Amino acid sequence: MQCDKCNQPAKKEDLHKHNGSLLCEECYMDALSPARNCDPWASRSAKIFVRETGSIAAINETQAKILGLLKRNNGGMEVPVIAEALEIAVFDLKREIATLHHLEKVKHRNKDGKVLVTLW
Repeated sequence: MQCDKCNQPAKKEDLHKHNGSLLCEECYMDALSPARNCDPWASRSAKIFVRETGSIAAINETQAKILGLLKRNNGGMEVPVIAEALEIAVFDLKREIATLHHLEKVKHRNKDGKVLVTLW
């Protein structure tokens, strides 16, 4: 059997029904709780944390790699290109980008019909 969304092979017991589709664990989690870049409460919470603790919000190793890659590519990059460069799944990358967006480290912009991730 395989996931209806990503087409990856999976055992029957590892697939979950969702809206008429059979999804693997990652696709099921993404369907239930997709990464949201525009989340005012998450951004507000991050700002309050920094203000109240007097420290900067810590970023993980993957987030640091994303920021480094974007610094080297000033014009911004598309999500699949970043995922390929860092050799991580698009699913995981979108979650990391959402966190960086809430911390006001990255943003999205349209250029020539493409959505690019750029530094804030």
